[in-house]
Amino acid sequence: MEVFELNTKVISGVDCLEYFNQYKNKGIFIVCDKFLAENQSITKILKEIDDSNKVELFTDVVPDPPLEEVAAGMKRLMAGNCDVIVAFGGGSAIDAAKAILFFTAKQTGKVFEFIAIPTTSGTGSDATAATVITDLQAKVKHLFADPMMLPAVALLNPDFTRSVPKPIVANTGIDVLTHALEAYVAQGRDNFSDCFAEKSVQIITQSLLITYNDPDNTYHREQMQVASTMAGMAFNKAGLGINHGIAHNLGGMFHIPHGLANAILLPHVVTFNSRDDGCLNRYAQLAKVTGISPFTDTSRNAVDKLIAYIRDIMKKMEMPTSLIAWGMDRNEFEAGKRQLAENALVDTCTQTTPLMPTAEEVLEILNNISK
Repeated sequence: MEVFELNTKVISGVDCLEYFNQYKNKGIFIVCDKFLAENQSITKILKEIDDSNKVELFTDVVPDPPLEEVAAGMKRLMAGNCDVIVAFGGGSAIDAAKAILFFTAKQTGKVFEFIAIPTTSGTGSDATAATVITDLQAKVKHLFADPMMLPAVALLNPDFTRSVPKPIVANTGIDVLTHALEAYVAQGRDNFSDCFAEKSVQIITQSLLITYNDPDNTYHREQMQVASTMAGMAFNKAGLGINHGIAHNLGGMFHIPHGLANAILLPHVVTFNSRDDGCLNRYAQLAKVTGISPFTDTSRNAVDKLIAYIRDIMKKMEMPTSLIAWGMDRNEFEAGKRQLAENALVDTCTQTTPLMPTAEEVLEILNNISK
């Protein structure tokens, strides 16, 4: 039996925040970082919330949210007696809000309405039922998945992505591409997830570079938000793979930004997965239907063009293509890479990878991205 569910209502456009007008006499718990709170972005949301509501702000979100942050958020949420949780920000804010919701609900039995408002076009967390939290002591990221963490509503306002710095536009944009590519070959894929992955990649090829070079182009910024959400819907069903399995552990151990870690890995993981004829043909099909390669190409030529496209767009967005170029300390990397490889193999995302690597093959990938 195959099941595909779409339980998140997606509302997009510059007027999408009017959704909050319906709430009266509610407790609304907003999770964001201090930057969004202090630069007044939050006021765009607050002005749409009726005065009869009680609003609690939790602004202690940091990149790669740790367990301690989740515990602090839970304490604030329970003290505030709120009904609605709003995740406002990039992947870290949405991940933190999901974890706060999940563990509070488990502890209290309370059911919350959950709204996600992404401010970057990359994580796809506004359409997934998973969160990633960091254990700072163990230097490991943990993925938790549960249907209660799937947002009931995603509000996609392109105004919130206008001021995103170029490096973050690049990192999050390739993160979207990684989500779509991994979902397209993952073990849980089906025709429905394929549709979202294909359309996401097609939009990326048309809109990512324009968004990077022209932040005032509202149409293409909105398109990248849509691509991100579609890719999230794809991998929420299909799963991900070793690309994310390694990236999670690069972030947990060495604090490399998640989207950048995925980007550096992506050409190498596509190359590795293409050792399998089934994956080779799947990547080729995706390259052809999205216009990266002509339909007359052989599968091998199509995949070569897909890899070339990834490298080319990274170059145009001035992204580092190796860990050393990013600034990784080689001695620290060499000392930790075997443990990293072993952790990557047991990462939740790796369990749906199409071609399970050995520890030595993960080390081969790690050595390639460290050159």
